[in-house]
Amino acid sequence: YGVSTVSDHVSREPGFSTMQLSAVEAKSILSPADGRGFLGEAITHTLNPNVGCSFGSALCGTYCYAQHLPQSFGRGVWGTYLGTKTRASILSAYERGWNRLQRTGAPLRILMSSVTDPYVPQERQAEVLPHLYRLMQARLPDALIVQTRSPLVLRDVPLLQLLAEACHLIVKMTVETDRERLPGFPPHATPIAKRIDVLRELSASGIATQAVVSPMLPIENIDAFLMTLLHAADRLIIDHYLVGDGSRDGARTRKTPLPSLLDEAGYGAWNTLDVLDEVYERACTLAPDRVLFSRNGFLDLRAFHPSHRRAATDVACPAREAPRLFTGVGPGPIDVE
Repeated sequence: YGVSTVSDHVSREPGFSTMQLSAVEAKSILSPADGRGFLGEAITHTLNPNVGCSFGSALCGTYCYAQHLPQSFGRGVWGTYLGTKTRASILSAYERGWNRLQRTGAPLRILMSSVTDPYVPQERQAEVLPHLYRLMQARLPDALIVQTRSPLVLRDVPLLQLLAEACHLIVKMTVETDRERLPGFPPHATPIAKRIDVLRELSASGIATQAVVSPMLPIENIDAFLMTLLHAADRLIIDHYLVGDGSRDGARTRKTPLPSLLDEAGYGAWNTLDVLDEVYERACTLAPDRVLFSRNGFLDLRAFHPSHRRAATDVACPAREAPRLFTGVGPGPIDVE
């Protein structure tokens, strides 16, 4: 998968499982998207700075599809290992990939990341992303979509502001629920309230933002939650694992503990599309022009922010349809490093 381990050690960071950490040399860093899978034609490449994810022992690790992908087999329990691709190898691999695309005239629309969080706690010390953003200023992508659940993204606001002036930039923050704890579940990787604060700060900094309710978890006060997100972010994506995990009828997520944990905690209704219908319809009532649905929302790179001088792609985003029509999406491949 384009990596080779060069060193290993064990981390015992507070709040995380004992982890095997590796420094990894990246042979490539821009993975071409399939074009037929969940990312469609809107995203041309994925960029994953890590192998594994140190948030894997948190709540999000209970449903993360990446743990069931072939490249995760044999590496250990999800959330107990992390291979951080070295700064030098990432920068070199990005420049090679960018130069290759320039020669062919092919577009470069990046999702960072598809099978890890780019802002895992170890990134605070590694500082890979600031150097990557500086390189991107000279080797611009057409679009950069940063997907995270970590407040660490605020460290890089000045660099993201510079990129936003030159390319189609969106920072997406995952906010699955308004509940800081769900009974029977592990703690969240990062506090929900802090994620919403981060969205506010990013928006105030002039960076295009999207709050991503994916996968939707039990929400205590639906209207208040939706209003909070709509005040914090420019756009809102509503998603459910039954239609949005890249497999038919949520097959990937059904392999995880999430459905049974919801049932055992008395939240079985949240395993159905009825709650998706309700939340999506209420969100559309509040702000119909700023609410996107599942896969269509992830693929929508239309200009929606003052920093977006034009659409990042002329790839057509499907018209918004009734949520239940999406149960047939997939099972296309997930793009990985």
